[in-house]
Amino acid sequence: MNVLVTGGSGTIGGYVLRELLRSGHIVSNYSRTASAVNDVATIQGDIMDLDQLKEACTGHEAIIHLAAVPGPGRTTPEQLIDVNVIGTVNALEAAVAAKARKFVFASSGAAFGFTFRIGPVKPCYLPIDEEHPSDPDDEYGLSKLLAELACKRYSRAFGIQTICLRLGSNWYLDR
Repeated sequence: MNVLVTGGSGTIGGYVLRELLRSGHIVSNYSRTASAVNDVATIQGDIMDLDQLKEACTGHEAIIHLAAVPGPGRTTPEQLIDVNVIGTVNALEAAVAAKARKFVFASSGAAFGFTFRIGPVKPCYLPIDEEHPSDPDDEYGLSKLLAELACKRYSRAFGIQTICLRLGSNWYLDR
């Protein structure tokens, strides 16, 4: 499958690019910086530039959307919401324009409201499932929840299969 990864040069991106290559996919990286992974073409661009993103998505069957502001406190709340929500809508628009069949979105457990900034993690029940309530604590969690809702809307409106993965804490073996 021909796959485009947005944000493939970021902290999780290298792992995703290598796994896709190991699985036999044709992989492209769409990022502001080049990837350290060999055998992956990097298309330099910004997810806030819809026309550029549409061009990059052309010919790809699947989009894996990792590009985002990775947490609160890294920019203003307004900029974080803009990049994480509008950037995701841009990626969805580009995927639909390219007639991609699949869209994988890197969400976060922060969409549940599970952050350690406010206090201990207290789920309403275990095991946590897709019905568990979402109550984000900060602008980052809110941005991820809003982007998940955008994915749901694009699946209904355009038939693109979207998968939202609520990633937890990440450990980086090669950094």
